[in-house]
Amino acid sequence: MKPTTKMIFETATEPGRNWTNKSIALFHAFNPNGIVAQKKLRDKAISKLVDDRVVPSGWIIAYGTLNDYPTSELRRIASLPAVSVKEIKVRVLINMIARNIATADEKLAELGVEV
Repeated sequence: MKPTTKMIFETATEPGRNWTNKSIALFHAFNPNGIVAQKKLRDKAISKLVDDRVVPSGWIIAYGTLNDYPTSELRRIASLPAVSVKEIKVRVLINMIARNIATADEKLAELGVEV
């Protein structure tokens, strides 16, 4: 089944098996259940810790909002025409973001912060 715009941007909890690369990129870039939304939760937690002077400001660069190449690139390729969105690029970016999330989670866990 071809996903609807509402599914991609709002209601889906994960991408469907038969979705196009573009639909998968759009889901992860803009859906509240996508990987970019998960990264934003960590970014917000890290920014609060920096604001509260619990951790040094370098955390924003290393683990937070300034560590954003893969999320920015995923949003950029999601805006390209469907024929230009390659599966390998989408997978690599999703994996990069997932690694960033895992690293941030490890660092937050060291402080007893759960996201």
